Amino acid sequence: MAYETVYSYRWFTFAPIIFFLSIFVIVGIWLLLTLRNPYMRNKILILFMSLVMLIIAGGLFTSSLLNSIVLIDLVYNQYHEGEYLTVEGAVEEFNPSIFDYSINFGTDTFVVQGISFSVGSDVLAGYRKIAAYGGVIHKEGQIVRIHYITVDTRNYIVQIDIPSDE
Repeated sequence: MAYETVYSYRWFTFAPIIFFLSIFVIVGIWLLLTLRNPYMRNKILILFMSLVMLIIAGGLFTSSLLNSIVLIDLVYNQYHEGEYLTVEGAVEEFNPSIFDYSINFGTDTFVVQGISFSVGSDVLAGYRKIAAYGGVIHKEGQIVRIHYITVDTRNYIVQIDIPSDE
């Protein structure tokens, strides 16, 4: 059977950077507005609290970013060095998430030939697009070939192929 590649893993996602930089921007704007208010008392205390919040946010940002980059880089390097596993077959036990913005996009789970996968907002590396937002894996019984890398106990999808029309 001939297959067509519909997804191939690229290196980086900007989600962790955007999230934590937005914290810095919000705290910075709050700090500027607070310090410019002539009626505000205890400006030193507010400045101190703001600096503590920025230091905590900076620590969280650095820790999260480093962990994300290490995982993303590991998966990327293994994929491009050809160190991945492949499974081919029908999608089984497909459990799509609900189309709802309030749940941060959700997570779809499914199984192919006994190998479990999940895609969605909680996936840092590999394929992330759920069915509700136009994802490639969208129904039970769909024939796919998935190339994946296992890190710890999680399978990260690095390439998805679907049967091509001949």
